[in-house]
Amino acid sequence: MKKAFKNLIQKILKRIAILIFTKQKPEIVGITGTIGKTSTREAVKHLLSKKYNVYAPSGSLNTEIGVPLAVIGTKSPDNILNIFSWLKIFALGLKRAYAEDYPKILILEMGVDRPHDMDWLISFVKPRISVVTAITPANLGFFNSVAEVEKEKLKILEATRELAIVNEDLVKIKKSSVPVLLYGKNGEVSFKDPKISVNGSRFKVVLGKKSAEFDTKTIANSSIYAILAAVAVGYKYDFSLEEMAVFFKDFRPYNGRMNPLKGINDSFIIDDSYNSSPESAKAALRTVQGFVGRKVLVLGGMNELGKFSKDAHQEIGALVCHVADILVTVGKDANDFMAEEALKSGLKPERLFKFKGAREAGKFLADQVKPGDIVLVKGSQDGIFLEEAVEQILKDKKDIKYLVRQSDFWHVAKDKFFRYLDEKSK
Repeated sequence: MKKAFKNLIQKILKRIAILIFTKQKPEIVGITGTIGKTSTREAVKHLLSKKYNVYAPSGSLNTEIGVPLAVIGTKSPDNILNIFSWLKIFALGLKRAYAEDYPKILILEMGVDRPHDMDWLISFVKPRISVVTAITPANLGFFNSVAEVEKEKLKILEATRELAIVNEDLVKIKKSSVPVLLYGKNGEVSFKDPKISVNGSRFKVVLGKKSAEFDTKTIANSSIYAILAAVAVGYKYDFSLEEMAVFFKDFRPYNGRMNPLKGINDSFIIDDSYNSSPESAKAALRTVQGFVGRKVLVLGGMNELGKFSKDAHQEIGALVCHVADILVTVGKDANDFMAEEALKSGLKPERLFKFKGAREAGKFLADQVKPGDIVLVKGSQDGIFLEEAVEQILKDKKDIKYLVRQSDFWHVAKDKFFRYLDEKSK
């Protein structure tokens, strides 16, 4: 999008969002962090929607343009340079400002890609409750250090009206202008005795002096943290711990986020193909390591790491050899750095398979997956698209609905990318 046009659209969307906030006065739960935003958003949405009229956008509408679109309740047009498409969105926004059925609670992801992004967002978004999920080495492309990312993301506290809910295991808060409720292993909202298997997870949640057993369909430690954050939000909205335990029994992971799926030949797929970063990759490896079965790791490149990319991929490569029975890497950085470091760290060459694209990797997997295999699939978005590999090893093709990036827009974009990849390989 040309800069001047983008700036104009951005300013108009901001004004419409402010109008909606002024007229409708929704309560806002704002979520930020380097990882875990979407999983936390879905957990909070799952819980609050049991009692309230709640809206949380699908996808990742967490930018300076995405957040106002989420407030309006729509998505970006397929052709972002089409002024008529934007005029329709502006008209919808004005209509939503006066709608009688506007949600009581908005759950908004507030992402930052570069310095001052959060300044723009908090200039008009004032969360009642903010949630900070993690500050880790992810999406560092326009930042020079994790400290810079931390400084930018924690600006959300300045705009928070009542309570900041913070993952104490991955975020260190030095000062805050609002009360802070910590969650994590030893937080005010904590968990104990987690038992995770391919069938789901069971753990005890402790809230103050009360505790309750949670039995969910999630299979990842990261999902436990998302649920803890939601419990902290639910506490502020007067949910009892006991009813929250009941409400989370039917909670399942969001598409592409450690989502358990049945694979061909009675294998078990852990689909984490939505995105990847060093910290989330480590968490996925820890989860898989605890499962019984031959472990097939399908790992794509991690985008938006800038100058840290080589070191980050090598770090994951060094860990992989302790988990993988078979390692399949996809994409240049995964092939050049992660795979080679895995070999240096002890992975046998006959257990390593490198591919330029996900579709090619999927064809290979379809011939290799055996009964009882645990297949972890994790990679970033643009240029990786590992859901294309997952599709080829699904036991039931109806489960394609659980894969990420399945809209017409994404099908066109991915077909174009893989044609380019094929032509480049000739």
